[in-house]
Amino acid sequence: MKRSELKLKVKTFREKLETVSQSLPDDLAQDSVALYPHWKDDAHYDANYRVQYNDVVYKCLQAHDAKPKGTP
Repeated sequence: MKRSELKLKVKTFREKLETVSQSLPDDLAQDSVALYPHWKDDAHYDANYRVQYNDVVYKCLQAHDAKPKGTP
């Protein structure tokens, strides 16, 4: 398998893992920080979407667009 093919498979797997992790109960989510994408200051977040920031899982309470210096 070529390196580029492997990178694509890993990326696809990671995206699926992040999608599935969004459905974990809150207590399990806190124990599984590495499953969540890192918070970005230029992203749109839907309600109940989870991200990680400084090794803590955060859950968006209402849909919004994140802004610089508006960390979780």
